[in-house]
Amino acid sequence: MRILFALCFAALLSGCATVTTVSVSSLAAPELSAAPANKELRYYELLPSPSMPGVQPGDLQFLEFSRYVEKALAAKGYARLSAGDPLLPKSKVAVLLAYYIEPIQESRWEPGMAYVSPGPWRHRLWDAPPEPYYYLDYCLGITIQAQSAVYDEATRSLVLSPGRQLWRTDLTSIGDEGDLRVVFPRMIAAAHDLIGTSTPRAVTVDIRADDPRVGEIER
Repeated sequence: MRILFALCFAALLSGCATVTTVSVSSLAAPELSAAPANKELRYYELLPSPSMPGVQPGDLQFLEFSRYVEKALAAKGYARLSAGDPLLPKSKVAVLLAYYIEPIQESRWEPGMAYVSPGPWRHRLWDAPPEPYYYLDYCLGITIQAQSAVYDEATRSLVLSPGRQLWRTDLTSIGDEGDLRVVFPRMIAAAHDLIGTSTPRAVTVDIRADDPRVGEIER
């Protein structure tokens, strides 16, 4: 009996993969609502967003996260170029990546306990007031945006130009996982169909940790 219970419990746990809920809000120029038909807009250089002034293109964490973004964009017809690439002078797009994680302390009110007198004639004596229960969640955010850029001969890389923004996709997830390295590929996998497109509003997408799309992004 105990062996049967243990097997059933193990089977239950194996089917309870972590689910990450991702909110996706995306805007794109009308001509970029699908994979880019204009070849000049296909090629891009992936750079840290100016909103992260301390992050450099060669930072290890940025390199890890940018690899996930590159895979998602490649599936949509985009091609990433690096500094020094002979095709880079023809590119007119810089894709900017930003990410953050913030702790959120929230509280719930637990119902109070009822104290009852002992003995055969039990009756309610008093009720303890509700007490707040504090717990910690994390808000994880990713912003990927494409902006027009010009090639700089001196640095042999793209420089942002005052031109228009081509598209912007914002991803947000709130949960008890505080490691952005764990959640980042799940968020990208959940939203990869929507990155660089226009959504009518913020769209909610659920994805399991064992979803094959997560494995494809992580490989």
